[in-house]
Amino acid sequence: GHRAGDSERYTRLLSWLGVAGRGWARPLIGLSATPFRGTSEEGTKRLASRFGSRKISAFATNPYGELAALGVLAKVRHELLTGVDVELTQSERSDAARLRRINPNVLERIGQDHVRMAILVDHIMNLDPSWPVLVFTPSVLSAQVLAATLRYRGIVAESVSGQTGRQQRRDVIERFKRNDIRVLANCDLLIQGFDAPGVRALYIARPTFSPNAYIQMAGRGLRGPANGGKEECLIVDMADNFGDINKFLGFHDYEELWKEQHA
Repeated sequence: GHRAGDSERYTRLLSWLGVAGRGWARPLIGLSATPFRGTSEEGTKRLASRFGSRKISAFATNPYGELAALGVLAKVRHELLTGVDVELTQSERSDAARLRRINPNVLERIGQDHVRMAILVDHIMNLDPSWPVLVFTPSVLSAQVLAATLRYRGIVAESVSGQTGRQQRRDVIERFKRNDIRVLANCDLLIQGFDAPGVRALYIARPTFSPNAYIQMAGRGLRGPANGGKEECLIVDMADNFGDINKFLGFHDYEELWKEQHA
């Protein structure tokens, strides 16, 4: 996994196996969908060193393009929606620039913006009405408001978050997979390990400065037809304006990759 570079637990386990870097008592292979550590070059180097810094290249040219051609991954159609101007306090700006972290208070404020919510709702309303849609929202409240607004407009929608009870969460996710729910809005949940192969449009309305977190979210819609998914997924990013630290926003690391799918 992509966390192998930093975890003390991994160190103890690999030492026990005799493959902690000082010797290779047995073969060790690392597999990850995200073989890097955020934007940290040092973290990525530590992760690679766990595996002898030897990387296997399985594809001659563009791995995503080849896997999409095989139907393992979905082709991506990418759209950008205008977000909001984000005003940061000095400490919030420091968090963002130094730690590449968006303070929860900032996410709450972004989630409360009515214009931003209206842009999101209008875009979803204009999709093909048969498409299952997954939305990552900046706050629990914005997930609830989005689902309620869509229900008012006649779309079957629900929200889930870390605050949703486990059984209710399981029920909602199962209904979404069966297409009984058309739009699922969620906050801070389903980033890793959530399987939704039928997703046809995926909105990343939760800004992040972590390319790792970004691709974990986008990955929920990237299963291709040979893998139980769809041939194409629409990924919609909300481009909020953080001023001179916009360059850190995670989606920028993938814009070129998404463009290549429709070159």
